[in-house]
Amino acid sequence: MTMTQVTLAQTTLARKLGLSRQWVGILLGRLQESGWLECYTPLLDDGMRGSTIFRAGRQLKRLLLLLLKAKPRKMLAKLAANTRWQFSPTYVEKQQLLLRQKEQEPPSELLLSKLPLLKLWLGRGETEQNNTLRS
Repeated sequence: MTMTQVTLAQTTLARKLGLSRQWVGILLGRLQESGWLECYTPLLDDGMRGSTIFRAGRQLKRLLLLLLKAKPRKMLAKLAANTRWQFSPTYVEKQQLLLRQKEQEPPSELLLSKLPLLKLWLGRGETEQNNTLRS
């Protein structure tokens, strides 16, 4: 397995995770103690610490190898190519179809009598057509 490492400042990691820098340091320490990560910060020439270098720890390597060697599980039963017939819509599809049909129907006379503005608005196209046909 090739050794891959990532160099990242802990403040950047804290900002990306939405955590405080101190809490990120505590969590990284816990991951390092349990063997999931190996991380160290190199000492720079001016005495300051550089960005942290992260590598996979023993536990993470062990898990990755275990997952790579694991055999894929067999499926219990193959699913049918078509789980339902094309001509039998589901309940939801039936409800949507009924709703679309109701939306296409004109409003009833009772509703139009209660809402005269709606009747006027719906009839506005008819008067324009009648006027253009007469001329």
